[in-house]
Amino acid sequence: MRSHINALVLNAADDASVRPVTQPELNYDLPSSEDEPFNFTAEFAVQAPPEVAEWAGLEVPAPEPTSPTSWSSASSMVLRASVAELCPGRVTARRRTATS
Repeated sequence: MRSHINALVLNAADDASVRPVTQPELNYDLPSSEDEPFNFTAEFAVQAPPEVAEWAGLEVPAPEPTSPTSWSSASSMVLRASVAELCPGRVTARRRTATS
């Protein structure tokens, strides 16, 4: 019986997001009939929440990102080939008249 109650207590502690640091001290009385509910209490010490240091104003230098030139030129060639071919062309303009 004690092992079943301990399992219930540990599941409840997990649901409550607390971590027991001692074995639960169990208090219970067996019901006098099947119609009565079974009740118990469990007391245990829990791990204290961690104290977080003050990080306001902390500055961490970050290196400038770099990439090899061959990567960017290769990427642009793949993009150009998949979208359209860029080539010099000749543009001619036609003058519009009222009849054309």
